[in-house]
Amino acid sequence: MTSRATTSRDVAAAAAAFWQRECARYDVDPTDPKLVGATAPLRSGGEEILGDAPAGTAGAAWLGDLHLSSLARTVRSQHGRFYTPPALASALAARALSERDLPAGSIVDPACGAGALLAAAAEHLVGSLPARAAVDEIACRLRGTDLDPAAARLCDLAVRVALLPAWAELRDADRPELPQFARVRNGLTDAAAAAVVLANPPFGRRPMSPRERDRHRAVLYGHAHWPTLFLHTAVERLVPNGVAAFVLPASLVGGAYYQRLRAYLAEHAPPEWLGFVDQRDGVFAGGVLQETLLATFVRGRMVADVEVERIGDELAASSSHVFSARAWRRNRSWLIPRDSMDVSLVAAAAERRMRLSDYGWSVSTGPLVWNRHREQLFDDPGPGRVPVVWGSDIRGGAIDLSEARSRRFVVPRADQPWLVLDTPAVLIQRTTAPEQPRRLVVGQLDAATLARAGGRVVVENHVNVCRWNGAGPLTPGLLVAYLGTEEADRLYRCMTGSVAVSAFELRQLPLPDPSELSAAKVAETRAA
Repeated sequence: MTSRATTSRDVAAAAAAFWQRECARYDVDPTDPKLVGATAPLRSGGEEILGDAPAGTAGAAWLGDLHLSSLARTVRSQHGRFYTPPALASALAARALSERDLPAGSIVDPACGAGALLAAAAEHLVGSLPARAAVDEIACRLRGTDLDPAAARLCDLAVRVALLPAWAELRDADRPELPQFARVRNGLTDAAAAAVVLANPPFGRRPMSPRERDRHRAVLYGHAHWPTLFLHTAVERLVPNGVAAFVLPASLVGGAYYQRLRAYLAEHAPPEWLGFVDQRDGVFAGGVLQETLLATFVRGRMVADVEVERIGDELAASSSHVFSARAWRRNRSWLIPRDSMDVSLVAAAAERRMRLSDYGWSVSTGPLVWNRHREQLFDDPGPGRVPVVWGSDIRGGAIDLSEARSRRFVVPRADQPWLVLDTPAVLIQRTTAPEQPRRLVVGQLDAATLARAGGRVVVENHVNVCRWNGAGPLTPGLLVAYLGTEEADRLYRCMTGSVAVSAFELRQLPLPDPSELSAAKVAETRAA
């Protein structure tokens, strides 16, 4: 294809050529009314656009990406249209449909897009059942919905392509009339019972009316996010022992906005399997860098053992282990061992009752958002200028303000006392890179450092501020020492799906009990 922008006409032509090519592979009539129904493309003329696109469901996914490229970037971002890669779709469909006695009922995708998940489900059924049974199952059970008419047409095509190998084995008399597999409608309003819900819902926030918020109030906390709404709707429509198999942002396991959803899932449909995708770049077409989680939830399942997989290079499972989720508590982050070496650590930490607040500590986010205060920022010291603490100033367990840098100082106005920190504190970087060896990068803003800064600092927004009320055995020095351990860093990684270090998740971090802290304090004193 030329370098010109892809159009919807190009996509339609390529889809028609693809259908002709796939039917020819199996010596199937591409105009058979039983096979095409009223939806599959029949015209030709898109061979040049199709080029050497892959065959089968991989080719259907290629068409989906071609459709995405025909949309404006703002449309893709606003509506979260980033389709599921075939490898992830196959892994998730296999998990949802394999090694279990599924209840009777539909297998649905309420946000089907170009049909990667439903096509993977159809492909799985074709590979695991006799041809007649596979085609009948697909015809009776698979259904999708999407708000994008063009995507729904591609989804319908993808399912038909996936069943072609089985279709080719049947005599005409044994071939059923295939239905329309994907319809244009809002999947969030579909309440029909389902045995399996497969979905890669849009990531990101969704504006909601008061009526919609009331509808989902059991799972909403703060901003409404698309995955929360789709998971809630999915669980509600599942029959007993039905499965919700989702592609999700990994932040679901620990983020504040998902806390009520976690509690709801633990009660109604606990996870059975979690697959963390290590790879960030290149997973989704369109340059999405979101950390991704695959998960299956079972309606009515008792919270028990959960299998965890790490999905590494080439989107293949690289490791697997099982842990007990019985200790999960309502509204808290989920402690999930990412590696087998973390299973015993998580089991021990799950018994801990102490958190930062129990030791007299509060956590907040640095108040200075530099681009909102840019006119108050200066590179050099001067009258009324207060040093700014940036994330890069936290190193070696301390705060180093000696390095000259741009926007090093700020002049707080009289009506901005909330900007200023004039008491000792413990500071923690809020943003880290995936390749960083540590998530918890901690430094103590002690009285001496504060005095050298003139008795006042302003903390930038990419830093967490921990303040102590002066009571309890967890002193600032002990807190910095503990958060600097490998154990604390591993625990934090087990309760978050993000490279960000949030105040909410810091408040959730299980801490040693007072007796353990006393022993640590003795060791610290002896070392000194």
